[in-house]
Amino acid sequence: MKAVVVEQDMVTALGQGAYACWRGILTGAPVFTQVTRFATQSFQTHIAAHVSGLDADAGSADSLV
Repeated sequence: MKAVVVEQDMVTALGQGAYACWRGILTGAPVFTQVTRFATQSFQTHIAAHVSGLDADAGSADSLV
């Protein structure tokens, strides 16, 4: 069996793509913030990392481009 990788990408709370992620890591960009989209009283934590601009209904990271 053979495999060919033709493209790679990543989507993180630091941004889309390896460059944005690496830049965020190097600069120490904060990614955790207060959760504001739903009530968090019944959870132990009230913070989370959020992927800005992600359209989960689109089904593909290509929707971010």
